[in-house]
Amino acid sequence: MILLRRFFFGVFVAAYLVLCPLTILYALGYLVRPGMERGIVKTGLVYLATTPSGATVYLGQKRYTGTTPAVLRGLLPGEYSVRLVLKHYRPWAGMVRVVAERATVLDRVLLLPESRSPEVVVAEPSDEIVSLGEGEALLLVRGSRLEDVACYHRVEGGSQPLPLPDASWREARVMSWTLVPGSDAAIARARDTSGSIRYLRIRLRGRQLQADDLSSFFVGRRPDRIAWDLDDADRLFILQDGVLDRVDLMAKAIYPRMAERVLGYGCADGAVYVLTDDYLIRRFDRDGTEKARYFLDQPLQVLLAGRSDGWRIVRVSDDLFLLWGESGELFVTRPPYRLADAGIEGVEPDVKRERVAFWRGEEVGVLDVVASGRHAERDDADTDMTVRWWPDAGESIEQLAWVYDGSHILLRQRDRVALMALVGPEQPEWRELLRVRRGSRVEYVEASGLVYYLDERLGRLCAWPLVVRSEASIAPLLRWPEEVVERARGREL
Repeated sequence: MILLRRFFFGVFVAAYLVLCPLTILYALGYLVRPGMERGIVKTGLVYLATTPSGATVYLGQKRYTGTTPAVLRGLLPGEYSVRLVLKHYRPWAGMVRVVAERATVLDRVLLLPESRSPEVVVAEPSDEIVSLGEGEALLLVRGSRLEDVACYHRVEGGSQPLPLPDASWREARVMSWTLVPGSDAAIARARDTSGSIRYLRIRLRGRQLQADDLSSFFVGRRPDRIAWDLDDADRLFILQDGVLDRVDLMAKAIYPRMAERVLGYGCADGAVYVLTDDYLIRRFDRDGTEKARYFLDQPLQVLLAGRSDGWRIVRVSDDLFLLWGESGELFVTRPPYRLADAGIEGVEPDVKRERVAFWRGEEVGVLDVVASGRHAERDDADTDMTVRWWPDAGESIEQLAWVYDGSHILLRQRDRVALMALVGPEQPEWRELLRVRRGSRVEYVEASGLVYYLDERLGRLCAWPLVVRSEASIAPLLRWPEEVVERARGREL
């Protein structure tokens, strides 16, 4: 009996001496690697979070015991295939690179429902939609006349006629809309029955629309461009023949010649950035006072020389700007300077994250300012700017938007709406979501996670759930399976 006890005691001590160090090493992120390459190897981990949560995780051919959000520890460096499966949703699959002593974070994996369940919110057909206030209200364009424009408010619901200053506006025909994405205002340029060109500003104030006749500010003017800051629609900046004027709608005053010899301008973060023909970018405050100057590098000046004016200035960060020309040229104010000689059809900034997306034909490009410590796994981490292109969108792109906290890109190609994730595989695929009325815009509302669009067949205004956020935001519009609603109940994802 004593010998047996000594035997078991020896086995216990031996197991302790072997397993205890291994356990400590594992807790510290090390593994003992058997085989020909024996030795202690530093491991990495992968963090996965999905919307909705609760997805089953497959790493290679093995099923992980938990569900998302999940931390997969003790992974040897290398490439791993990951598959995420949740009932009633499309599976998500991708390759994940594990780096020793680092965490690979995929915290914005968006699972898409297997079947579409859009809700028709306005049954009367429309031709186009115009967003006000980040989707708080949508103007429903049902013809060329201003009296054919209605308004849908996503909180109030229903469709209301557009309030017009007086009856003379009813037969005026809209020639164009001037928009600032995210702004609560839009300007309609219209021709009335006498042939006169008039300007009507439509603005969302709380839950009410207000329409103001701005025609008196444009007497004798044929502006090349009208713009305003996202947060201040009462100060307009009007460019005509190289001269930039400022209009204060609250004071009902025009302040001419804020800047001259202007090649282009842009508004952002309470400032106006003006490119003049001496190749300076001048920063003005909203009151027209010059606050700073940025000198363009000589190589960029050479590239810009002889090109047409009409540049749009897009602020990316404090000292980094994009210059987007009328012929689709696109330049950046740091090397490599030239992003495209022609063909850029649209530019969409993500100002919160100092990124800009742009597109031409079937290609999408993203310029990203890399802050200290971000993207440390990239080979180009010693630079402060990256540019990437994704060439295979399938069809010519007509509209692009950042969605789901900037982790995905939503794009429209004629009547097709697709989604691309910027998290996950290095070369993500476009995933088709919807078919919409040909040529009509779609609007994504971050607060609710809904995509508003005109349906393909009848042009009715519909809402489709892209991101499930909470019960308050998905009901009563969404008709999800009961277990999915229960999973979203009571918490913000």
